[in-house]
Amino acid sequence: MVTLERNPGVRVVSGGTFDDPRWFKVERHIWTHSAHDWIVFPPDVAKYEQGYVKLPRN
Repeated sequence: MVTLERNPGVRVVSGGTFDDPRWFKVERHIWTHSAHDWIVFPPDVAKYEQGYVKLPRN
């Protein structure tokens, strides 16, 4: 799990950490600018070259 100093209420769990990833839906791919050339991202999933954090509304 990842926590963010900038937004302490946010927790990120990487999908690759699960033995069986079929029970969750991937919503986005982040930090894609450093991905290997052979990685193919699904066209129906949002991707961001850098990180992505949706901040809570005030």
